[in-house]
Amino acid sequence: VERHDFSLQRVEKQLEKLKDMHEKAKQKDLKKWF
Repeated sequence: VERHDFSLQRVEKQLEKLKDMHEKAKQKDLKKWF
């Protein structure tokens, strides 16, 4: 169970990273148009 929890935490961290990168990419795109 602990190992499963650990991997779940890692997955959540990766998702946070991806979301952050996505937000930054969106902001970059917006700046490109203005």
